[in-house]
Amino acid sequence: MKTAFYILFKEYSDSSRSPSALYIKDNTETDPEQIVKEVNEWLKIARFFKYERCDRYYDSENMKGVLYPYIVLQEEYEEEEYPNVTVVIQALLNEEGFVDWRDEPLESGEQYSLNNQDVTNNCLGEMARNEAQGNAVVLLNCNAFHFRSPIVLSVNPTGNNVSIYWYNDIRSFHQWFSDNRQPQRVYVYNPKHGDDKHPAQMIAGTTKRAAQLLTNRNDTERLLKLAVGTDINSALWYYDEANNCYIYFENQNELRLAFHGYHLSEGEENYDNIDFHKLSLLSEEK
Repeated sequence: MKTAFYILFKEYSDSSRSPSALYIKDNTETDPEQIVKEVNEWLKIARFFKYERCDRYYDSENMKGVLYPYIVLQEEYEEEEYPNVTVVIQALLNEEGFVDWRDEPLESGEQYSLNNQDVTNNCLGEMARNEAQGNAVVLLNCNAFHFRSPIVLSVNPTGNNVSIYWYNDIRSFHQWFSDNRQPQRVYVYNPKHGDDKHPAQMIAGTTKRAAQLLTNRNDTERLLKLAVGTDINSALWYYDEANNCYIYFENQNELRLAFHGYHLSEGEENYDNIDFHKLSLLSEEK
């Protein structure tokens, strides 16, 4: 099982082309600097979650719609006369680990529809196929459509429904990942740091103890699900309101997402590794 993160944008409306899906909203923006800025702003959300192990997908047909006016202008002007917006935006997607799902679409004999509209061969249909394989899927909706989350698709011929969840803010995505990531993180008890009933062990050759874990297993596992980091191999951290301090989880770098943890106060080792600004994006006050 795995987690898949998709992204969809509004598309430029023009009588000479059809949108990648009928539910996609129109975009009238043609300023190249502005469109790059808009795409980069949306990608900041994906960038926040670089610590999550997930496959990231864009839709090349959707991006053709996003970039349509710039592709036309580039055909009319020499490259040095007009900014190569398509290259810049493709580089931004690549930098955040997004690949085109249409390069290797999933196969399924089922048909998917939204309000009696066939969506089998567009991004929502691909997400439904991915979810049908037992994976966790979520969509970054960059104001691409108006539907509420979750979007409920009808499945033919089974007559079942499948729910596709989308969000467009960091806090909502954070909660979704905490509840739904696959595989889920695994807390590993480390006697060096103890827990709420056992003191941390002494550090060899010193008169100091190792950093103390203050919580029981259930609370530690809950905080581990919520913890954030910098990349898939980094440590994780979160603010433990009950104990009024930060909890730090060291990545054991196993195939399973295994971590052991302990609490930290200012001045302790690894305290300065915590990205307080990143945590502030989840809550105004911590």
